[in-house]
Amino acid sequence: MKRAGKAARIAQLIEAGAWDDAALALIELELPAWKLRRLVYEDGEWFCALSRQPNLPVALDDTVDASHEVLSLAILSAFVEARRRASAMRETSLQVPPVRQSSATQFVATTSAEQLSLAGDRADSSNRQGNRHEISRASLEFEILRSF
Repeated sequence: MKRAGKAARIAQLIEAGAWDDAALALIELELPAWKLRRLVYEDGEWFCALSRQPNLPVALDDTVDASHEVLSLAILSAFVEARRRASAMRETSLQVPPVRQSSATQFVATTSAEQLSLAGDRADSSNRQGNRHEISRASLEFEILRSF
């Protein structure tokens, strides 16, 4: 219901010809994490900057910037770019599988006999079950770093 109310508000703003307010309301509705950081009129052009972290110093912030001679179009251009960036971030996060952190100090690694020979005598032959071996996290990290 809250989203429907905001959508109705945008429709009312459009009906009233309040394009600037409608563009800002659209950002609030569709991209609630993004906030207006900067809106400046300079040399006949509007500059609009949106940010997900507006409390950061400008030098550290990753803003989306757009400009246009018409205020509402500058805001909408920034909206489109922020939406594109948010979409790209979602696609990237979908490509990287989530990894669960384990509190255990041991984990099971599937390795080949050649890979185990790199670990030397650290793998206890009594733990062998096929190609599965218990290897401590510290020794595996050491072996990985040593291999580079």
